[in-house]
Amino acid sequence: MKPMLFVFAFAGLVLVASGQSLQPGRLLPRETTGGVLFRCYAPEAGRVYLAGSFNQWAGNVGGRIADTRFAMSGPDEHGVFHKTVPLPVGVHAYKFAIENPDRTMTWISPDFAPRRDEEGNALIVVDGVLDDEESLVYPQPPWRGPDGSTTFELFAPDAEIVFLAGDFNNWANRKAGQVHDLRFAMRGPDAHGIWRISAALAPGRYRYQFVLNGSTWIQNPLVTTVTPDGHSILEAP
Repeated sequence: MKPMLFVFAFAGLVLVASGQSLQPGRLLPRETTGGVLFRCYAPEAGRVYLAGSFNQWAGNVGGRIADTRFAMSGPDEHGVFHKTVPLPVGVHAYKFAIENPDRTMTWISPDFAPRRDEEGNALIVVDGVLDDEESLVYPQPPWRGPDGSTTFELFAPDAEIVFLAGDFNNWANRKAGQVHDLRFAMRGPDAHGIWRISAALAPGRYRYQFVLNGSTWIQNPLVTTVTPDGHSILEAP
């Protein structure tokens, strides 16, 4: 399957030209007794399809899907579509296909997927071991600890280094879009692929981004409030 490239936005989420979407990390697929549970945040969509190597990419023709057997249920009260599919042990590729108002399809690979194939499709490794929802660890939106500091978290298991840059730290002293100042490097990744850093911030409104490998600037996928130029927003109490 040849994935479509696009720039699209809705409900505070930005779907970028690489075919990735900013999806909450808590929606990472997990193995359950009924199969693998796939979830996609798309509150404005009328219909979302799950397409992958396990269902012949939902039988799409020219990027369009007409077979409702591959439609996901939803959205629920949180704007999430879901579908559980029994899958054999092994590696499987997948994408979500979001139906637009004009019936065209926007194909996305969720950004929480740590592995991808050469065509940009998300990969899931099924090992037959059930995931306990209560034992899973997900990154959280910025939170204030008992010591008054604010902790930032990001799921980026394949990154070599991640920096936190914002107007509260002079954008990590960037130079020509590059960040090298290790004082602003986040700790990680931990066993769950999460990077963390804490900062003492006075009450106020701050702009920030994460910088992967010192050069790739991204929004916080767990925060939907962004500025027109793409910076995540933190309201520090």
